[in-house]
Amino acid sequence: MKAVGTDYDNGKKVIIMEDNTTTYDKSTGEKVPEGCSVEIHGVYADTGEEAQNYGDAERAGFYTFPPGSEKKSYLMWNTEIGAPSVVDFVREEDHEGIHTYLYETVETRKVFDPTPAINQNVIYTTTTKYWVEPNSGLVIDMEKTSEKKVDIINFLIGIPSPIWVKAYSLTLSFSDDMVKELVEEGKEAADLMKLSKKTMPAMEVNLSVANLLDSVKAAKIQKKQVEQLSNSKVKAVDLHYWMTEDSVKASADEAKTSGFMLTLFEAIIPILLVIFGIALIAVWVVNRP
Repeated sequence: MKAVGTDYDNGKKVIIMEDNTTTYDKSTGEKVPEGCSVEIHGVYADTGEEAQNYGDAERAGFYTFPPGSEKKSYLMWNTEIGAPSVVDFVREEDHEGIHTYLYETVETRKVFDPTPAINQNVIYTTTTKYWVEPNSGLVIDMEKTSEKKVDIINFLIGIPSPIWVKAYSLTLSFSDDMVKELVEEGKEAADLMKLSKKTMPAMEVNLSVANLLDSVKAAKIQKKQVEQLSNSKVKAVDLHYWMTEDSVKASADEAKTSGFMLTLFEAIIPILLVIFGIALIAVWVVNRP
């Protein structure tokens, strides 16, 4: 699965996703054409929902769990059957070292399967569990068991019958390495999402060094990472100024010198004015007619 482009739908960002599924025969290592597919989805970036008029088919529900996942049921698009499935909240639990919400789909129903090898109604049975980091909506782990049964007579000669035969059964889960990687991504995403829910400093810069610009740049980068995950604004930096001891001493000495000079001027200026006045009087006396 990968993002292949972006678009905007009435101001809402849409991510174009390519969902590529490849199935191999375990015994031969060869691809199984019936199990290979490529789907194009349009997904709203802020909610994880399928965007209408995007992708290669009309779809409904959520493509993935949204940021800020809630303790409720979601209607999720099920790529296995090309239809939405209800995913129910089960409980909160710690899973693989991270706090998660456990969701589960348990259903048996008749649906139309568009898979080229089947292309008819099937009885679909599944139990699928999702462990989701709720702040980011990231799926940390997943376990799926599912089965499809086809009307064998209808499949062979096109006449409906009550005879249903298992077409395939599937067991799917994430590898241990993949779970570990997703747990780390989930922790990082959760920390950023928690920051994005409130206005707070992303970094405090202590201005006693010469690398202020580098520190501010780092704060701005972290600010952008947080704001990309939500519409909340984050204050990039708090500046705390202080002076070194040498600077304080130099400033104190300068202040003392300035204070002494002011005191000196306060005493000298009146004396100079008196002397200047006496001189003017003397000049007037000498020069009077």
